[in-house]
Amino acid sequence: MKNALRKIVPQSIILQYHKMLALLAAWIYGHPSKKMTVIGITGTDGKTTTTILTAHFLDTAGKKTAYLTTAEFKIGDKKWINDTKQTMPGRFKLQKFLKQAVKEGCTHVVVETSSQGIEQSRHLGINYDVAVFTNLSPDHLEAHGSFERYKAEKEKLFKKISSDFRKEGVPKISVVNVDDAYAVDFLAYAADKKVAYTLKDRVVAKENVSTDVAIVGASSIAAYHGKTSFDVTEEDNKSYLCKTPLIGTFNVANTLAALSVARSLGASKEQAQKAAETTPKVPGRLEIIDGGQPFMVVVDYAHAQKALEEVLKAVTPYVTGRLISVLGSCGGGRDVKKRPTLGKIAATYADIVVVTNEDPYDEDPMTIIKQVSQGALDAGKVLGENCFEVLERKEGIKKALSEARSGDVVLITGKGSEQCIVSEGGKKIPWDDRKVARELLHEIIATNSDNDSNK
Repeated sequence: MKNALRKIVPQSIILQYHKMLALLAAWIYGHPSKKMTVIGITGTDGKTTTTILTAHFLDTAGKKTAYLTTAEFKIGDKKWINDTKQTMPGRFKLQKFLKQAVKEGCTHVVVETSSQGIEQSRHLGINYDVAVFTNLSPDHLEAHGSFERYKAEKEKLFKKISSDFRKEGVPKISVVNVDDAYAVDFLAYAADKKVAYTLKDRVVAKENVSTDVAIVGASSIAAYHGKTSFDVTEEDNKSYLCKTPLIGTFNVANTLAALSVARSLGASKEQAQKAAETTPKVPGRLEIIDGGQPFMVVVDYAHAQKALEEVLKAVTPYVTGRLISVLGSCGGGRDVKKRPTLGKIAATYADIVVVTNEDPYDEDPMTIIKQVSQGALDAGKVLGENCFEVLERKEGIKKALSEARSGDVVLITGKGSEQCIVSEGGKKIPWDDRKVARELLHEIIATNSDNDSNK
């Protein structure tokens, strides 16, 4: 019914309807976002991790926080999985969540704010105080029509903080990844305080932004025993060491974004160091699945080109044998042009590529699989030898795990902690890559054990 209406009702009327619902929901629930400090995280990659890290840094600084992310929700000490397949829930659910957070005594809430959520005006009923930009690369282009429109939706968050209701004692702050090519556009919007974070030279970064922008930099990045250390330097030019259990250079950037928010809201350097070192596991984001197998299995949400490349780079140092990549494409009818690119990226870094189903919606899943695998074949992989097309996702993961041996790394990407596969007609099939991987590992280990005992 909804899809039919969308085809006949002008887009302008639909957008006005979305705005009306957002403002109505905020009014019905008493504008709860005006009673907390609200941090919005936007960008192409790293939003979920940065959101969870930001809340953790603030918790460590003595604040009581809540958050909404693609992976999970949190109010105070209570966390639960996000099974909606939406980064930002519906407007009434969103405002109900915020009201509950206020009722539970939360002083800060971190909201993962997506471009599609902004386009549908879900952000309008939220009074933001801090806006964070992680990075920008082409994604969801079918939904937005062009990269320029996609970028414009992200920028609306930064435009909004300067005009939103001002809470007593709470400044309007923008935090931007200055290493991104579009950073200057996001820093152009008015704010009481502007912070740019960088993994590159702070002096060069300072030269490329206006004088009112504070620069926070990470340097001397080093990986050790599945952890990462780096030095943080702020405007006082004094450095201090941070350690995190997260791996990958991109997670240093995510951590630096969270640190910059927390420090701007009053956290001490000592609290920032403690928060970095006690960082929690982020569901479905470089999550290691340990079933007692002699090889590493990692599950990650990466479904965009840049994100896939970054997670492949992140796990490469742990490969002493072969890297096996399991991937699909993020959904039927979406970002068709990026499919062969995903296959090519996987083939560039991985020794074996398994292309399987992800979220086909109303599109033929085998068509999607072949489009992704074509990129791997163009990059030199051979179908049936080191590139495999497997229709059923469980069988695809099983194929990868069955191929793995001691020293290998199996990287399963595309869904992370998502709780369903969406097929034709919007049918949701219960699913969790992590659970499936654990079950299959148990079967494989049990079978190998039986075979050894029968020798």
